[in-house]
Amino acid sequence: MPEISTQHLVLGAGISGLSAAYHLQKAGKEVLIVDKNTQPGGVIQSVEKQGYILDFGANSASMTPRLSEVIEDLGLQEDLQEPTAAAANRYIARDGVLHRVYPSPKFIFGTDLLSRSAKWRLAREPFIGPADARDETVEAFFSRRLGREAFEYLVEPVLGGIYAGVPARMHMASVMPRLIEWEREHGSLFQGMTAARKAGGSGGRQLFSFRKGMQQLPLSIAEKLGDRLLLGQKITKIIATKAGFEVQIEKQGEKQKIRCQQLTWALPASQYALLKHISLQATEALAQIPYVSMGMLFLGFEREQISHSMDGFGFLVPTKESRELAGAIWNSAIFPNRAPEGKALFTLFVGGGRNPFSSQAAAASAAIEAQKQFKSLMGISGDAGFEHFHFWPQAIPQYEMGHPGILAELAAAEAAVEGLRFLGNFRKGVSVGDCVGG
Repeated sequence: MPEISTQHLVLGAGISGLSAAYHLQKAGKEVLIVDKNTQPGGVIQSVEKQGYILDFGANSASMTPRLSEVIEDLGLQEDLQEPTAAAANRYIARDGVLHRVYPSPKFIFGTDLLSRSAKWRLAREPFIGPADARDETVEAFFSRRLGREAFEYLVEPVLGGIYAGVPARMHMASVMPRLIEWEREHGSLFQGMTAARKAGGSGGRQLFSFRKGMQQLPLSIAEKLGDRLLLGQKITKIIATKAGFEVQIEKQGEKQKIRCQQLTWALPASQYALLKHISLQATEALAQIPYVSMGMLFLGFEREQISHSMDGFGFLVPTKESRELAGAIWNSAIFPNRAPEGKALFTLFVGGGRNPFSSQAAAASAAIEAQKQFKSLMGISGDAGFEHFHFWPQAIPQYEMGHPGILAELAAAEAAVEGLRFLGNFRKGVSVGDCVGG
């Protein structure tokens, strides 16, 4: 079996693995990166079909200092796209109506999304004393602080749009640690929000994408890595050696070994079985991280078919509404080049923890009903002129109760096995910025 050697080997060419390999190469280190897929980017994929640009993963990202640095290094500034001003608007559906929402107390108290009693309950938030939230679920934390209705119609859909998970199982300190700090330091989320605004943190980070979709970022990193990136390589075995690690790979029946001193795991946690010869501790820890499935239905319409003004990023549907449709992004309202002239592109979401699917067929069936619900909410007449369905059997890792213990076990495994480290959206956050930061 042929052998090659390298100082650093990165497993997985999603954005976490690519950025890790890129920074190692930039630092002058000898590095290889392998992935079983034939294209780089992991869940960040962009394709063009019939003049529509479809993003199968992230539709956009929030700019961070590390992301900005990488984009500048890659020379991608000219391909950056900023969203339209309308993209700042968000909507939430209730009783068949889309309500615009904005994260400010004044706006929330003025919206028809919440009942009068829910608003009175929100007004009491500054007077509710803090509690030890380190081991609370997201649902328990926000229900305690904001009340049940505000949780169900404000918080739950927003968290669903990020993690697609179940707040009753999500670990608050892992998902939103900053809000726990606000409660502890200011005694109130509203007062914490006010303090953050005074400190200059009210505007959030600027959203962006690229002219050809988000996959431009991983494709550009892959181009810089050149022949250091080995795609279409199935990883069959990983073992420890006296000098480090040996990874066996196979491509179209041809097998070879890669020997390395440093091994970076940037694969999904669900591939934990590959670690059984290296660290049972890490294997057992990764095996505890659940994933949710997600179906994405892309629809293209003539603009004249749509009665809604489309003045926003899209909308979310609370689980309380009992619909197949979890939410929708108004792609061409955010980035106009996503659809041909005179047309509009949307992404509809089904599944997640609220409605887990065991197969693509089940998700596709749910998407049929979701399309009907979407057209009703948007006031769309006639059929879509463009349709494309994409299914992720393991879309997003979940930060559920016990997640800090899982991370502690991974850290202990790194300390016990010299040269081993773990990166990925299961560790420091699910956003593009979180993954590039590693």
